[in-house]
Amino acid sequence: MKIALVASIGGHLTELDFLQNLYEGHDVFLITNALGRKSRYRQYELPVPPFTPWRVFYCCWKTLHVLWREKPDCLLSTGAEIAIPAVIVARIMGKKTVFLETVSRFERPTLTGRICYWLCHVFLVQHPQMLKRYGRKARYEGSVI
Repeated sequence: MKIALVASIGGHLTELDFLQNLYEGHDVFLITNALGRKSRYRQYELPVPPFTPWRVFYCCWKTLHVLWREKPDCLLSTGAEIAIPAVIVARIMGKKTVFLETVSRFERPTLTGRICYWLCHVFLVQHPQMLKRYGRKARYEGSVI
């Protein structure tokens, strides 16, 4: 299976690293907003989209090129804003999408989580109390950390 990992640098990317046992042995590539960190996977850098229509469209266009080239079976993201264009494009392309809300949020949802909740096939939270902050689609399967 070919998996696209999508996360901004910092804690979101670290949380994806904690999930490594799930995608180890699969063909994996990473889409991030900065390539300053070494990875054993193929990496693609996309600009962080400030929420203007032009920048979101530009990031969707760049993401389309990456996903068209790589042809993943699914996309897994932990956020942040780089996840939104990636999820939009993956859904348009008919790819399975999974979003994992960050462990640092246990009282209020992130903006990215609120948007991706409606877009993703599978939406996971890392604290059971977040289930009532989202809706019936959210699932709690435990914490990554």
